[in-house]
Amino acid sequence: MAPEDAESLFREKFRLHELTIHERDDWTLSVRPGQPVLGSLVLSTRSGALSFATLPPGSGAVMVDLMGQAETAAKELFGSVRINALCLMMADPLFHFHLLPRYGAELELAGKRWTDSGWPGPPTLADNQATDDDLAEIIRAYAAFPWQ
Repeated sequence: MAPEDAESLFREKFRLHELTIHERDDWTLSVRPGQPVLGSLVLSTRSGALSFATLPPGSGAVMVDLMGQAETAAKELFGSVRINALCLMMADPLFHFHLLPRYGAELELAGKRWTDSGWPGPPTLADNQATDDDLAEIIRAYAAFPWQ
């Protein structure tokens, strides 16, 4: 698949036009449409890269910085214990990570109770606890974080 096709399909599937919360250099940080845990994010390249080897030179430092900011945001905003970063790219070849905050207890956002059904083991990716209204609340929460 051509990089431009992979990027276009990815942008549509992950609804980047409506779920993006921050962009910097070669990277887009967006709320994950399926929320296996509260505050799940996707960090995706804007360069069209399909692998580590094809990322633009120097983009790794920004990637790591954004992962750190995402971890801090999830801890401050939602009380996560840690964050898991998964780079699977089996169905969606555009280079990206799923950033999943992890929780040892049930929590609440906008009157809804959220659980981390995989805790303390690997996250359960098939869980989708979010409606579009929930996604809007998560975006509002992340909008309060001072992204750099």
